[in-house]
Amino acid sequence: MEYLLLGKISKPHGLKGEVKIFSNTDFARLRYQKGNVVFLLSDNKYLPLKVYSFYKYKEYDVVSFENHLDINLINDLLGKNLYIKKEDATLPNNHYHYSDLVNLNVISDNKTIGIVKSVIHAPANDILRCETSDHKKFDIPFVSEFIISVNLDKKEIKVKLIEGIL
Repeated sequence: MEYLLLGKISKPHGLKGEVKIFSNTDFARLRYQKGNVVFLLSDNKYLPLKVYSFYKYKEYDVVSFENHLDINLINDLLGKNLYIKKEDATLPNNHYHYSDLVNLNVISDNKTIGIVKSVIHAPANDILRCETSDHKKFDIPFVSEFIISVNLDKKEIKVKLIEGIL
């Protein structure tokens, strides 16, 4: 089973078992809906937690979990990562999991110019960190001005480049 990182629990928020999460997801409201099950990685085991409440507070997602509704019950959660089963992590159209984009071939003018090595979440937009066959690194903003299409079945991203990217 494959799991996707949602975020890291940083510290308590208040006395009612709420925790601040530094999230890795753009879809926090969807992921932390009341009743959803997320997984805490602890001692190399994925332990299920059922979401009780969620709201945004500054740059954090604040979440509480059933059976952990007291500050004294959350110490074992602090500093640990939360995950979701990939199969449960539905996305809107034209949105992709970072892990699905890694290792895709980058195609420009019907020619393979490189491979996606990682995806960086930046404030303005996501960035594809790519590498050519001779190990030269280049970045492509993951926005419609540069991305023509993404085909996960063919394992390719068709792009249009501007001068200076390569």
